[in-house]
Amino acid sequence: MRPVEQLWYEFDQFHQHEIAGITFCRPIYAKYMDVPSYGERGLNTGVVLLNLDRMRNTEKSWTDTILALYVKYQKKMRLGDQDIFNTYFNQNPEKVYDLDCTWNYREALCSKGKNFCPSAGESGVSILHGNGKMFALGAEMKLQSIFETFERFELGNWSSSQLYQQVEFNLAQVDTHNLKSNCKNTPGIDDVLLKQLNKSILELESI
Repeated sequence: MRPVEQLWYEFDQFHQHEIAGITFCRPIYAKYMDVPSYGERGLNTGVVLLNLDRMRNTEKSWTDTILALYVKYQKKMRLGDQDIFNTYFNQNPEKVYDLDCTWNYREALCSKGKNFCPSAGESGVSILHGNGKMFALGAEMKLQSIFETFERFELGNWSSSQLYQQVEFNLAQVDTHNLKSNCKNTPGIDDVLLKQLNKSILELESI
């Protein structure tokens, strides 16, 4: 929903000992999973920033360290890399940078009648994550309508303003036609989803 190079700038915010930037997970990770988690809420690896140089240097052998965790917890793991990262950063919490939740906004953050990412309420969603097939199965049409609009977008034939107007229109159609969505019950959700996109387009058009 905004230029991807702005995500790259987050690397500049890493402290010298941090090797990865990841957002928190919701619902509470430890409540539902059998592997150790990073903090109470755990980490969601839909969007991950990795400082590969630091990763190579942080352990005697990064590969051996991760394989050892996998061997120890493999029978309890259900979410692959996400479980591995949670297990590793449970033991090494000082090495993870808390990436803002706007960079990994998911259905779980708006499906209970509340926006669980306060910063998205202030600045808007930066990356929309369609985990759990939320872009495809008609289960969450607020998110799917945005994905489908981008999918139909024709670079060179649509202006950026037309893209925004179509996204805005399709979000409104979810309410007008009472399409399936839990996120539509969250007050101001359209503004949360649109705010950053609108800002990015205005900045683009001012160049």
